[in-house]
Amino acid sequence: MKYAITPVAGMLELQDTLLLTHNLDPETPIQWRTTNPQVAVVDETGLVRAVGNGEAFIVAKYDAGILSCRITVGHPGGNPILPHSWGLFVADCEPHVFGDTVYIFGSKDAPDGFMPDGTNKYCTKEYHVIYSKDLIHWFDAGVSLRLDDIDPEMTNGADRLWAPDIFQCPQTGKYYLTACTNTRRYLLLEAASPIGPFVNPKVMTIHGEPIDEIDPSVLVDDDGKVYLAFPNFYIAQLDPSDYSRVLPETIVSMLPWMPQDNEPFEGPSLKKNGNVYYYIYIQNHGKKADGWVPTRMAYLTAKSPLGPYTYAGVIVRNHDYLASTNIHGSIFCWKEQWYAAYHMPVAQLRRTRTPFIDPIHINSDGTIAECPITSSGVKEAFLPGERIPAASAVIFSGGRGDVRLQIEPVPATDEPYRVSFPAPPYLWLEQPGQYAGWRYLCFTEDVKSVALRFATQSTGATLSVCIDSPDGETLARCVLPDTCGEWRQMDFPLLQKTADKHSVWISLAQPPCNGRVKIDWFSFSRSHSNPQ
Repeated sequence: MKYAITPVAGMLELQDTLLLTHNLDPETPIQWRTTNPQVAVVDETGLVRAVGNGEAFIVAKYDAGILSCRITVGHPGGNPILPHSWGLFVADCEPHVFGDTVYIFGSKDAPDGFMPDGTNKYCTKEYHVIYSKDLIHWFDAGVSLRLDDIDPEMTNGADRLWAPDIFQCPQTGKYYLTACTNTRRYLLLEAASPIGPFVNPKVMTIHGEPIDEIDPSVLVDDDGKVYLAFPNFYIAQLDPSDYSRVLPETIVSMLPWMPQDNEPFEGPSLKKNGNVYYYIYIQNHGKKADGWVPTRMAYLTAKSPLGPYTYAGVIVRNHDYLASTNIHGSIFCWKEQWYAAYHMPVAQLRRTRTPFIDPIHINSDGTIAECPITSSGVKEAFLPGERIPAASAVIFSGGRGDVRLQIEPVPATDEPYRVSFPAPPYLWLEQPGQYAGWRYLCFTEDVKSVALRFATQSTGATLSVCIDSPDGETLARCVLPDTCGEWRQMDFPLLQKTADKHSVWISLAQPPCNGRVKIDWFSFSRSHSNPQ
């Protein structure tokens, strides 16, 4: 048995508490301690209390080793939904609501884009499940499935786990995971909880043979029937007496209903809203022969799970985002509001992806209004006083081929329970006119200044802070001193008042004499202090 602590990471606000659990023998003596008592403290029962903003590890020491949980206090929320410092990069987002909790299932990318053998590939050998009760504070339940725990003959020699999905049996309440390997083998596993661990693997079959596909998706209809969608773009019902078997007589092809100007690519997902069924899938940006760019999350609608379906458009696209190569996700309803959950690339690491969530609007006829990718995510807008990370920018000059985010490594630590990950990317501007944009921020007329954390290597740099577009109404012009490459925070007065919700744009109006301008974060304030 692999011992574990649950959760292995979590977000808290000041004075929040969290009781950590474990699967050690109840009689095992445990010593609980914190690595940063200014951020989080813990008692002898594993009850954690947040006392200051920042990060801490809560460590459980026992006779044979240690377990740890990473606590983040005061995370600003927004997109991406997980702190970069966790080193947890969940791709191929499949969201589900069970009870009062939202869960996201997906593949797990390597933190630095590379596998242990040095190859640069999508996905690793593990699944993690993340969950939240408010869509702002997320928790990592830890490993729900390890490929190494499955017989290699069953996985056809796979070395990675690709996009999964999950469903709950209406009769038994048991949870079933539809796993997928890079050898195109579907596995069905079961658990008593949506966070796993998932056990008793079975190979999923069609016509008596293993399904040779990727990206399975499942839907439990109101009548208890379970449907499976898979690329090559088919839907079929699963055998109610054995969910690992597809009923071949129910197979329906989706291809006749799909447009071919932006070709279907991968990543189907089945959802339902009232009497409308949604077949969500990933489109290529144009013809696949012209380039591998599956950056459009599109959908079809129907009145029956097996169709006929009608093509309805695109929900979200990331084609113009930095280093984007694909998108994969789905939609879910939480407290009467619908959302899209999907992944985005991490700066510099094209094979490392991170989850985003944005609110969407479903029209009365069941169609979905296309939603823009936002920095604020489920918050819908940042408020004055909140720090907006540079890494949450979603619009860039030059688009997807003009990378302007940079990651710097941090020194490794010798403490075995700590794993150091890169700090969040910072914005890098060096050519006049370069810009980045953030959606959205809610202004009030008493906002007086903008604070920037930046670094320069010479004098001469001037930044323009505008709203609504890179050449929109100018709120501030920030003349930056030479910081000799060190990070520095300064306040700059606003030139005029504004109100309501806007996108914010920062552009390099005048480049420095030498080097570049680096921006870590910015924040609008109702006060103003003179720069130091």
